[in-house]
Amino acid sequence: MALLIAPLALAVYIANDQLKEVTECEASRADRIRGAYENKIRFFSSPEKVFEVFSSINTESGELRMSYADFLHALTPYTHGELSTCSEKYLEENKDKIKNIIDFDGDGSISFPEFVFFLTVFQIPPGILRKTFRKYEDGKMNKQQFSEELSELRHKTLQGSK
Repeated sequence: MALLIAPLALAVYIANDQLKEVTECEASRADRIRGAYENKIRFFSSPEKVFEVFSSINTESGELRMSYADFLHALTPYTHGELSTCSEKYLEENKDKIKNIIDFDGDGSISFPEFVFFLTVFQIPPGILRKTFRKYEDGKMNKQQFSEELSELRHKTLQGSK
């Protein structure tokens, strides 16, 4: 029993120590109010509304698009602390990874279809994804099959049901 408690206590101590570093900056009252409002949008609104609220790029044709920072902001709940420097550092270090994983057309911004695709895949439990791919020979499916499966799975997610 003591062998289990010691590593757990060390993990809690390290987590608390790291948390102190992150929460040294206290958010203003206005930031906390804005953060609570944004959390309501993230959790209770449709994907279209979330995309509309958090998008900061408006193309010449009038299409809304998200920057990578907007994308992370839309997916990361507000926790009443100032994390902007952490987010900027993360974006700088991982820009190429984000571009390869989320930005399918490689244009430097996130379109609504890219946002919905990632949101859907992100919310599907890994076990269900494995089960879906196992239905097909060698776990491979064509574009039409993938589209149909993704549409069906989307309706089973929290955001897809809205």
